[in-house]
Amino acid sequence: WQLMKLKTMKILIVFKVAFNVAYGFFTASMVFFLQYRLGFGNEVTSTIYSIQIVVNFINVLIVSRIALRVGKAARLLFSMSIAGFGCMAFYIAGIESYAALIVFIILFSLASNSFWQLSNAIFYDVTEVDEFVYGKRREGAIISLQSGIGSLASAAIVAGMGMYLEIIGFDTALPVQTPAAMAALDRLFLMLPGLFLMAGCAMLLLYPLSKARFASLQSA
Repeated sequence: WQLMKLKTMKILIVFKVAFNVAYGFFTASMVFFLQYRLGFGNEVTSTIYSIQIVVNFINVLIVSRIALRVGKAARLLFSMSIAGFGCMAFYIAGIESYAALIVFIILFSLASNSFWQLSNAIFYDVTEVDEFVYGKRREGAIISLQSGIGSLASAAIVAGMGMYLEIIGFDTALPVQTPAAMAALDRLFLMLPGLFLMAGCAMLLLYPLSKARFASLQSA
């Protein structure tokens, strides 16, 4: 309860939930989108996963160095805002080609990889706030709290998405889906991840621990 009263913690929790919701929509709907919306087979799906691995490997080599220079929140804000606006742009323009799909996957992979690398580190910064306000260091409680809430958000999205597809008339037994089901796949794979990524970015704009302020906090 004390941790959740900290402004920094509340902001980061909402940020974490927003990302997990966006990531949940993206991962849970990707196979359906590729197969039923674009008509791609397993070979393309395997290629997409391989591209994500390559992007993640390259991003791992550079993201930490950039974060050390500009700050973790600034680095996350940059990658997530690009991915969020990219999702909305592709939702409006549509993904109708393999090349457009690759560009979208790279954008989202850069944002998600940056998040998984830096999210725990940015939550660890709350430790300094906790110590300053309450005189306690509770790294384990901080990480457990944010991890549990993030997992619940992801699970809820996957369950909710399944119910939504059932209501909208999506049927894996049908070779051709209804127009309503096709539009639903666009929303699940493109629009909703974009909206929640931008919501996460809005929370990061409120995040008070810039690199300079964190240094001052450590000194205090």
